[in-house]
Amino acid sequence: MIKGAVVIPDSVTEIGVRAFVGCSALEQITIPQSVTVIEDSAFDGCSALTSVTFDGKSRLTKIGNWAFRSCSALEQITIPQSVTLFAVGVFSDCIRLREVHFENPNGWFVSWSIDLSPGEGPLTWLADASTTASNLRYGRYSEGTLFRNV
Repeated sequence: MIKGAVVIPDSVTEIGVRAFVGCSALEQITIPQSVTVIEDSAFDGCSALTSVTFDGKSRLTKIGNWAFRSCSALEQITIPQSVTLFAVGVFSDCIRLREVHFENPNGWFVSWSIDLSPGEGPLTWLADASTTASNLRYGRYSEGTLFRNV
């Protein structure tokens, strides 16, 4: 069983489908610049995960479907500037998640609406002060949300 903190080695370029699924004692993950893809359900069910750290020079381009689903201890995350695809259900059932910051907020769109269920949020999609993207807004994350940087 994986417990505590994990630092992904620099030799890794992809975190595969279901790579850490169900690692309920994983608390922190550090992802190096070499990782370009986080595949579907990679961290699904990592219920103790509180910290996801990306290298400052991250080359990550894709975060797959349900990649962080059911990471119920996760409260905030910063999406690296290099990410161009943020797929469906990435944070589904992340009940404590309240802040998602996009290092590169320009050009993102939401393909489906965000569920504004009362009492369940808000989840804030943060952009810097210079952005005018009206689609980075407040609401509760729903599984039918796809973000893409165009």
